[in-house]
Amino acid sequence: WETHELMSRQFDLYAPAVVKTGARNVRHNLGFLYKKGRKLWVKQIWPVLEPHLGVPDEKAARRQKLKDKKEAEQKKKAATGQRRKSAEFRDDEDEM
Repeated sequence: WETHELMSRQFDLYAPAVVKTGARNVRHNLGFLYKKGRKLWVKQIWPVLEPHLGVPDEKAARRQKLKDKKEAEQKKKAATGQRRKSAEFRDDEDEM
C-alpha cells in the first residue's frame, strides 16, 4: 500500500485537472457497474444456476463434512503402525 499512496500523491500533485476528473469519473462508473452487476448476479442469475450446479444446502453439507471427518479418522487409525516410506528407503541402503 505504500507504493499506492506514493503514486496517488504523485498523481494528485502532477496530473492535469482534466485527467484527475476523468479518473474520478472512471472510478465512479466502474463502482456503479460493479454494484449493478453484483445485484443482477445475486437476484437473477445465481438463483437460476444454483440448482444446476448442485450446491448443497447447509444441513447436507454439514452431514457430508462429518462423514468425511469420520472416514479420515478411521484411515488415520488404520495407518498407525505402518512404516514411513522414507524409513523403508533407509533400510534399503543398509542392505547394499
